Amino acid sequence: MWKELTDLGRDYTTLIMAVLLPLILMPVTAAATLGLREQQIAPTIYVEVEDIAGNYTLCPGVVLDLENVVDALVNEMMLRGAVLARDYREADLWLRLPIGFMQNLSSLHAQAVVYVELIPGSSRSQQAFNIVMEALGAISAEVSQAKISCLGNVSREALCNPVLVVYSYKIPGLGEVPFEEAARYSAAKLLMFSLMFVLSPVTLYLVDSIVGERERRTLEALMSLPIAKYSFVLGKVISSSVLGGVAAVSDAAGLLIYFYLLGGAALKLDPFIVVMHGVAVYVTALLCLALALPIVLRSPTYRSANIASLGVIGAASVVYMAALFVDLHALSPLGTLLVHLDPFTYTALFIHYVVFGNYSQGLTYIVAALGISLALIGLSTYMLNYEKLVYTVRE
Repeated sequence: MWKELTDLGRDYTTLIMAVLLPLILMPVTAAATLGLREQQIAPTIYVEVEDIAGNYTLCPGVVLDLENVVDALVNEMMLRGAVLARDYREADLWLRLPIGFMQNLSSLHAQAVVYVELIPGSSRSQQAFNIVMEALGAISAEVSQAKISCLGNVSREALCNPVLVVYSYKIPGLGEVPFEEAARYSAAKLLMFSLMFVLSPVTLYLVDSIVGERERRTLEALMSLPIAKYSFVLGKVISSSVLGGVAAVSDAAGLLIYFYLLGGAALKLDPFIVVMHGVAVYVTALLCLALALPIVLRSPTYRSANIASLGVIGAASVVYMAALFVDLHALSPLGTLLVHLDPFTYTALFIHYVVFGNYSQGLTYIVAALGISLALIGLSTYMLNYEKLVYTVRE
């Protein structure tokens, strides 16, 4: 272990990557998202008016004019950052007011229809669609108010919105929480996803510390020493997990910067949650090492060991990517069984339960992840054969 830690201390490139990867990647992601959003070219909208110009009477004294409605709609869209396209081929979105639009808009019995066409997979087109919906909402509110004024002393809200939804956030067992704190709970999914960033450095270092011994011509010399098998295995695992610990500290710092850049003072992570996330990162690194170790010990070449270790990273990535979109704690019995076959699920659920205050359940999952790690390390110790290791690597 001392030998490996000494080598790690001299390997500045690996240490720098372990620190910078999570520390910089998360803040850079936030800054790049904000920066690119500002640099994105304003979405262009092509407006096609097929309806016939003219005046349309809502009631005596209240008249709508097509030209005024279109001008108001265009102004609302431009105020929200859109640009009008002169040629439909240059547009990100097409808005068409069909024949009969104004007649239906001024009617008390029909709805005015507009047609919107978007470019699939285009962020600018989606941004333009949001602008159009907001602009149409503003025009619709004005026309609605004009129609209601024709009916006399009637409440617009009571007529247009007979049901009022008042929502809040409530945590089971804790009660209602304010919106600012609710944002912190929503961050649990991102905390799970960020566990991915620690996987590559530790697995690559483990591969290099075992299979790389052949290239450095130190494996045979190491095997000739009176080293117990558990000393060899633990030395490799513990030294590699130190790299995971460094990444855990860096990852926590990167998350704090990430949330500060996106949410400022409105979104803060509890220091306890940050510490628990660091624990999850370290255990995830240890679990990744324990899963990769039996494969690396039997891999014939450096390349095959790297490829095999990618399978371990892939198993973790499946869980942490899914955690962004799925509640891993609320699946069907079959789904629960399937995700629990992947041990990386345990560290993700540990974060979830700790964030939501269920510490006993969270402790159960983190202990289970540690238990699986120790069992696999024990299996690797049992599997280790110095002669086969040297022979396999040479092959």
